[in-house]
Amino acid sequence: MSGFPTEVTIQNVDSKIDFINLPALTETNGVVNLPLFRLGPTNLPVSADLITLDDTAKAGRDYDLPTRLEFAPGQREARIPLRLMDNAELDGARSFRLILANPTGITALPEALTLTIADDEAEPLPVSQVEVLPAFSAGGFDSIVTSLRLREDGRLLVAGSFSKFGDAAMKSVAVVNPDGSLETMFNAGFGPAGTVTMAL
Repeated sequence: MSGFPTEVTIQNVDSKIDFINLPALTETNGVVNLPLFRLGPTNLPVSADLITLDDTAKAGRDYDLPTRLEFAPGQREARIPLRLMDNAELDGARSFRLILANPTGITALPEALTLTIADDEAEPLPVSQVEVLPAFSAGGFDSIVTSLRLREDGRLLVAGSFSKFGDAAMKSVAVVNPDGSLETMFNAGFGPAGTVTMAL
């Protein structure tokens, strides 16, 4: 019959996006890209709102990210730039949820994603753990230890009211190596007067 097409093409527009290879998050990372991959046809543009639900992490204080995600036609991968905000507080790991909503050009969205930001400030060790270091039980500090802080390099920053470590003179602050020996390269200058109650 003339005037009617003899072949009909049905275009598949089913498409979905999902997160892939998410990186570990630490508050000192600065800007971290959260990667997403688009499955199915890529002939149409795709977009979705980015919504966050705060838990222990707070938007504007601990993190910041855009409010909209977009894929251009033909684009398979996209990245959401997540800016992490560092602070000097010992506040532990904080988390929030990321939700993609109100999509266009797509039929399936990933489930809500919980993101956890690790704290880079180390938890001070209790003073009772001082006995596990051989140097403390064998010719260690000559007076009270009030605070211990484990540094990223594995050494202990120690504070108290001591004036000696073995035969070495010092003023209330010292650094101890993992094997219990004194870190002789550490220099506290003239040192504090009296007792130091917290090693920062």
